[in-house]
Amino acid sequence: MGSTRSTAGSANAARSPRSVTRESRTASLMEAVMTGGEVSKKREAELQKAANYGRGVQFIESTPVVKGLTQYRKDSKGNVIVDPVTGKPETKAVLKTGASAADYTGRITANEPTLKELGGDIKRGLFGGQAPDPGFTGEYSKYTPKPQPVKGLIPTVIDAAISGSLSPIGAIMKGVSSSGFFSYGDGKDSGSTAATTPSTESTTEFAEAEQKRKARLAQIQGAAMTEASRKFITATNRTFGGGK
Repeated sequence: MGSTRSTAGSANAARSPRSVTRESRTASLMEAVMTGGEVSKKREAELQKAANYGRGVQFIESTPVVKGLTQYRKDSKGNVIVDPVTGKPETKAVLKTGASAADYTGRITANEPTLKELGGDIKRGLFGGQAPDPGFTGEYSKYTPKPQPVKGLIPTVIDAAISGSLSPIGAIMKGVSSSGFFSYGDGKDSGSTAATTPSTESTTEFAEAEQKRKARLAQIQGAAMTEASRKFITATNRTFGGGK
């Protein structure tokens, strides 16, 4: 029993400050997700996309918290959570009165990568693959979605080119969009694009305007012909009728 506790304590002490910070950020976000009410499908997709990088997630806040004010983080039983490395109570931002999940206007992203992790991001973005699970075990961070495999840019382009569904350039653009290359879980949507068709209302308005233009042109031409005819008749009467 004592041996197990000693091993766990050694593992916590061996964690780097970066790892502790990442799990703390992840815990803050997951606590908000789990206690803030229903989460939209868009937020769920944004969370999964950020988790796919395998280094925990964070929420880039904008307005839902009180700036400069924090409070102790507590577990589901109401006990203050203590940082296993520093031994100090963990803190979290204080939400504004009445704030809920819908009041979050920021975005969910992965934690900042190291140079080695950035190389892994580029490799997966090009060739596909799956990031390693960060293995968080905290009260809330353990519920973070597991990284899922990504297809990558090159396999996506090859598949599209083989199927003949896209031109080479179109295949590349679709591959970049669907693979999330260099997106870093920024939550930007990459929805499908539909072919643009002219509006029926716009077509009708154009036809009516064209019809009015033609009618006006005919009216002007008619007036001009009438004036020319009047002058011709007057001149004819003077010639054959002896009028001046």
